Amino acid sequence: MDLSNYLLYGVPAITLVIGLVKLFQQQGLPSKYAPLASLGIGILAGIGVAFTNGQTVLYGVVLGIVFSLSSCGLYDIGKKSNTTTTT
Repeated sequence: MDLSNYLLYGVPAITLVIGLVKLFQQQGLPSKYAPLASLGIGILAGIGVAFTNGQTVLYGVVLGIVFSLSSCGLYDIGKKSNTTTTT
């Protein structure tokens, strides 16, 4: 598996989705709309990756959904690991 197939101009697409959603949240996007924004950005990134690799738009949409779900999961894992517990 060649991971360079999932890059946009050298940037991992999942990282791009996480970063843009976080940027939108800092600009005032309510947290309840973050998954929807992630889906939209992920699909756009997936289509971009598909065109870069000579694939179809449908392939890009499916890949974008995977990017979106992965970025939401990675964000949740990072958010949970930043919480501290006191005993």
